[in-house]
Amino acid sequence: MKFLKFWLPLIIWSGLIFYASSMPADTPILRWLDILSSYAGHFFEFMVLALLSFRAFNNSFPKWGVRNVFYAGSFSILFAVSDEIHQAFVPTRFCSGSDILVDVLGVGFAFFLLRLRHRRYT
Repeated sequence: MKFLKFWLPLIIWSGLIFYASSMPADTPILRWLDILSSYAGHFFEFMVLALLSFRAFNNSFPKWGVRNVFYAGSFSILFAVSDEIHQAFVPTRFCSGSDILVDVLGVGFAFFLLRLRHRRYT
């Protein structure tokens, strides 16, 4: 049950990112959801991914402490890089270093928010 509660949201969110990345850029849903291909969309997608991954790691391995931040951040950044590489193989899409940078900034912002939250409750 712990798996479903903490890991399933992360798996679903990762799957949604992968699915959106596998659609050609001229797909009507991507034109309709233009924010998914903008920098704000990348920032938001990977901020949420980092928060979900931290939640999964932190609740599954509570004794790891600050290592959960490292593992969740590493997972999120590696996913961002693999997502951009994946897009290089999708027609009308391409791999972009600036997208990876925005993804990493979203991950960093997620941990900034977690730090603010932690500071507020301690």
